[in-house]
Amino acid sequence: GTSARRWPAVPARASSRTEVPAAIIDGGMASPGLLAWIMTSKFVDHLPLYRLERIAARNNVVLSRSTQADYVGKVGVTLYPRVDRLVAMLHQNLSLPHRPAPFPVAKSITKLPADCALDCDPTPVAPGRKNWLYFGSERAGRRAANIQSLLETARLNGLEPYAWLKDTLEKLPVWPNSRIDELLPLRRPEPT
Repeated sequence: GTSARRWPAVPARASSRTEVPAAIIDGGMASPGLLAWIMTSKFVDHLPLYRLERIAARNNVVLSRSTQADYVGKVGVTLYPRVDRLVAMLHQNLSLPHRPAPFPVAKSITKLPADCALDCDPTPVAPGRKNWLYFGSERAGRRAANIQSLLETARLNGLEPYAWLKDTLEKLPVWPNSRIDELLPLRRPEPT
């Protein structure tokens, strides 16, 4: 007759679920480091997204412009509360740690006309001036202004923009809103 083939019993493995860390982009695979690299490359180094796409491709990484543009939009939306807080501090004339008002671009956010491109200080943005000619929509222009404001504020406060943004994006998903000031790109006074 026929005999059924028996397979040796395999001990059941304990199912282990690794907790997925909270992320800026739900369900996305972009790390805070990648997001910070894209933002600082675009807004500090003035590299257009097509160049970032080529840089990534040289390293065998597929990072399309449309994906980067999506990341820029989502990071911009995520950072809105920080810009709102900086603008509120400016309007309240709060004394800030080392300068009277280290908000070169944030000052103009509330005054930007709907059809205005962000080019408030031509010195730092001169290499990438063409990057600011077209945003696609008013909302995209405001998101770009927000990101640019925060990164430039970090730089003016002696913070390295990439390091500040990466740290902020790592903390943000679980950070309490009541402590938002701690994530602003301002130099902290040295403890005495």
